[in-house]
Amino acid sequence: MDNVKKLLLSCYVIFACGALLIWMHQNSLATFWQQNYHQPPPWQALHQHAFWQAGTRVHSATAKAVASFVLEMRGQPLAPASDPVPAPTPTPTPTPTIEIDLAAGLNLDTDKGTDTDTDTDTDTDTDTAMTLEPSANSCQCPVCPSPEDALAAAEPLEEPLSAAAEFKQQAEISTGQRVFFAGDSMMQGVAPHLSARLRREYGLSSLDLSRHSTGLAYPSAFNWPETIAQTLNDNADIKLLAVFLGPNDPWNMPSSPGGKFLRYASPAWEKLYRSRIREIIHSAQSRNVDVIWVSPPNMRPDNLSDRVRYLNGLYESEVLQAGEVFLSSNQVFQYPEATYSDYMGDGSLKQKMRSGDGIHFTIAGQRTLADAVFNLITFIPQQQAEHDTQPASSDRH
Repeated sequence: MDNVKKLLLSCYVIFACGALLIWMHQNSLATFWQQNYHQPPPWQALHQHAFWQAGTRVHSATAKAVASFVLEMRGQPLAPASDPVPAPTPTPTPTPTIEIDLAAGLNLDTDKGTDTDTDTDTDTDTDTAMTLEPSANSCQCPVCPSPEDALAAAEPLEEPLSAAAEFKQQAEISTGQRVFFAGDSMMQGVAPHLSARLRREYGLSSLDLSRHSTGLAYPSAFNWPETIAQTLNDNADIKLLAVFLGPNDPWNMPSSPGGKFLRYASPAWEKLYRSRIREIIHSAQSRNVDVIWVSPPNMRPDNLSDRVRYLNGLYESEVLQAGEVFLSSNQVFQYPEATYSDYMGDGSLKQKMRSGDGIHFTIAGQRTLADAVFNLITFIPQQQAEHDTQPASSDRH
């Protein structure tokens, strides 16, 4: 009996500790579930209860206490007690220890990792068996709202800072200014090559915040509009923003943190997604930062390729309407219409451009795309830039 009691006590302790960890890390687990299965987690109803909501506050308070303890042990000064305590953000950031892998919950045969100098790219932006048609019958998620409800749930759409009749042909940058790279694992492969060439030929430095498994559909996992706005605000020397994302986004997405899921490609979904594109462009234009937006190319999985082409239409229309620079990867790789090829689509090169997953790029493909972006950048030496900004002075006798 004593052994049975000890066994039961051990099971109770393990269960209690597990429940406590789930209670405190509920936001990270919910985000992981949403990105894997593109629907609310099974425990979504618990968010209505105050006790369940308290878990997030306990986690936040514990993290702050640990940070204060570490500072105290290192002998570093703590924040003054009179400083106001910032209110908790409505969209908590998941703990950095959790790697979001969309392919894990979808049983896909994909590579994982980050884009480095290897032949096959990594951390595949994933695909599912969902159909592209945005009809009411295509949604398999029981909580997806009707088109009328979805339109009501979508955030208001803000106009871009400028609506230009003609878009820029080139982005300009001068000595002492920096390039900011934002995007997913596809940008992680391109940015190092472009950054090295900018440094080698123009002496320009870059800031690369690209992060795998990110996009605009799940800001609770990683909020690109917010991150870009904050980065531009903190770094006044950034003059050019290069954006490259998309393959992680073509799924149902929540209308708000904990809100109803919007059906992919529905009017409400598109309205909300466009608003996030515009928010990024607005952040750049309001700080006099040029934008080069790179669209993902056709991909070997037909379903994913169809969905990405739909997103490319949204990127192109928003970027060109705002008067910024848009680069089509399909044009770079010479893909006519829906064609996919591991090599150049026109057969001009026999060097392989795409990785084994049919989504990412080989080193040659990464460099090809980096060179295409580089050709859209006009470098203005500092002396010429200063001369161009000086007002014309009149001669005095």
